[in-house]
Amino acid sequence: MAVPKKKVTSSRRGMRNSHRRLKQRSIKRCIRCHRHLEPHHRCFCGDSLKVLKTQ
Repeated sequence: MAVPKKKVTSSRRGMRNSHRRLKQRSIKRCIRCHRHLEPHHRCFCGDSLKVLKTQ
């Protein structure tokens, strides 16, 4: 079983854990209805919606 050789100081522990934080989500706005969206997602208002013609 792994056992630590020395005590990890609070400074070193804090530096290691400094990257374990919540990241702010990037949000864009729809050009047509100005609704907030995640990047690379289509808005439900129909902007850039391709409609196929049926025979």
